[in-house]
Amino acid sequence: MLDAVQLAELLARRCVCGGRSYKVRALCSATLGFLDGEPVSAPAFERDAPPPARVYRVECAECAAAAWQRDDCPACLAPGRLLI
Repeated sequence: MLDAVQLAELLARRCVCGGRSYKVRALCSATLGFLDGEPVSAPAFERDAPPPARVYRVECAECAAAAWQRDDCPACLAPGRLLI
């Protein structure tokens, strides 16, 4: 699992392609109100875990190379990474 310091260090580095922009993919729980099958509210995101704990992949925004990725699910910790 990635902690906040490791995430900051990872985002400060350059990718092998020379890129400095990264996409950080993470899971976040939210609630959304529905009425007759239509959404009637904006998502209300829950803060049940610190943000780095929910990160499952960090990739270069230019070449899409994975700088880091989890080998388990960040929500339930089941083995096997998430497929994107």
